[in-house]
Amino acid sequence: MKTTLFRRFLLRFIPISLAGLLILALVAVGLLQAGALRRETDYLRTRATMIGELLDAVVNQETSMQELNRQIRSISLNESYRVMLLAETDEISAGRGGPGPNQGSTGSLRHGMMDLFTDREQALAELTGLLTDGQLQQLSQSGGQPVVIRTYKDRLLTPSLVCGLLTDAGLLLIWLPADAAGSLLSGRLPLLAVLILTFMLIGLISAAVAAASFRRLLRPFAEISRVADSIISGQYDARLTDYPEEELQTLAISVNRMVARLQELDNARLDFIAQIAHELRTPLTILRMSLQGILDQVISPDEIPEFLRTSLRETDRLEALTTDLIDLSLAEGGTFPIELQTFDLAGLLDSVVAGVKPLADRNQQQLITDYPSEMTISADPARIRQVLLNLLSNSLKYAGDGAMIELHAEIRSGQLHLRVRDNGPGISPDELSRLFTKYSRRAGRAGAGLGLVISRAIIEAHGGRISANSDGQSYTQIDWTIPA
Repeated sequence: MKTTLFRRFLLRFIPISLAGLLILALVAVGLLQAGALRRETDYLRTRATMIGELLDAVVNQETSMQELNRQIRSISLNESYRVMLLAETDEISAGRGGPGPNQGSTGSLRHGMMDLFTDREQALAELTGLLTDGQLQQLSQSGGQPVVIRTYKDRLLTPSLVCGLLTDAGLLLIWLPADAAGSLLSGRLPLLAVLILTFMLIGLISAAVAAASFRRLLRPFAEISRVADSIISGQYDARLTDYPEEELQTLAISVNRMVARLQELDNARLDFIAQIAHELRTPLTILRMSLQGILDQVISPDEIPEFLRTSLRETDRLEALTTDLIDLSLAEGGTFPIELQTFDLAGLLDSVVAGVKPLADRNQQQLITDYPSEMTISADPARIRQVLLNLLSNSLKYAGDGAMIELHAEIRSGQLHLRVRDNGPGISPDELSRLFTKYSRRAGRAGAGLGLVISRAIIEAHGGRISANSDGQSYTQIDWTIPA
């Protein structure tokens, strides 16, 4: 079962929307985390500067150790920070631990430590796990300005912040453990949840609006399907309505034109079938009446030869009509057969003119020819004769009594140019546009109207082209060319 456009739209829109919302949520989390870490970094620098100034004051005996311990305990106990002082010598005294070497130092931590809080061993072990020798060296070269380093145990987790400040008493280290840094976001989780829910709500509303809009855009396709079904059932009166969108309106106009053209062709086809039936019925009726009259001995023996000649003429008429129908079928199939031969076109023109001259004389029409006495071309002589007879017969039939018909032919630049022109009443622009169209014939004229359609097929099968021109009042001119 094939999917619908609407289902395909939803299957593509929903994953893209969810992916976009997820990206927005991750960006929001990242921005919140970056903002929190930036603020805590600034706070660490401020605290380190304050404690560093207190340490310098203690070393210079400008303040008491009690004030220093009070500030450090406030940071450690109330704000979850770790504080450590790494001294260059063992002679620096501390408020709670006193002087002496640090028995817990390992690796590159070769400084004495003042026991500024009770969990010295825990803090030392934690710091040793956080900092590498290079990072500790970087902090030791802070140059009197607090330096903050971010350390990661896992890139997917919140980093630990370590601030180092070189003071007169030694290297002051303050850091925020990873678990405490992660808790910075806990107070912002409600806001993050609101953001995520907002994004999801926006996504759902957007999906609903897009789905409704898409359904509305699909309505014209349903109407087009309805019109197509009408065409299939043989009803050509269905039309598409106007649409406010330019693209849909353009499509509607094209479809309506197509349906109108199909309706016109269908009407022409029905008229053509009716005309063909009439053209077939007339000679068959004459044949039947003649034969029936002979059988019933209604016709005298002296009149029988004339009736037989009439029947023979009607038989020729039926044969010509049948041949035209076969040629029309070949023309529609695009497989019109031609047999190329090299022959004298001038002789063929003389023969055709001689054949139609009695009809011209009977209508008191003047037939003027203009072509060289010798013209050799490569074409199908039987088909070229058929085209010439069709064109000249039409001119003689429709130009009227006393009209002048001109036949001009010449070979120029490897092309045969032939023109048939008469000074009859002409052809209206509407009829002129349909002159070489199948199922089309001039209004009020007898005949099946196949001659010009077949003539065009013959010319095009030779690789040429044919055209008609008329002012609708005083002349009609047919021009055609084929390779010589």
